[in-house]
Order: sequence, then C-alpha cells, then structure tokens
Amino acid sequence: MELLIDIVVLSFFFGTSLYTMCLVYPHRVDGR
Repeated sequence: MELLIDIVVLSFFFGTSLYTMCLVYPHRVDGR
C-alpha cells in the first residue's frame, strides 16, 4: 500500500518537473 503511494507521489513530482522543463527549456534554446 505504501509502495503505491510512493509511486503516485514520484510520478506526480516527475510529471510536474517534466512539465516545467517543457515550458522553460524551449525559451532557453531560442535565447541561444
């Protein structure tokens, strides 16, 4: 049960960081 919660939290954190990277990274590439 605890493992399932860890997976959900980890996937949520990974998804949030990935979403943020997709928003920020293209601007940095255009800035080069």
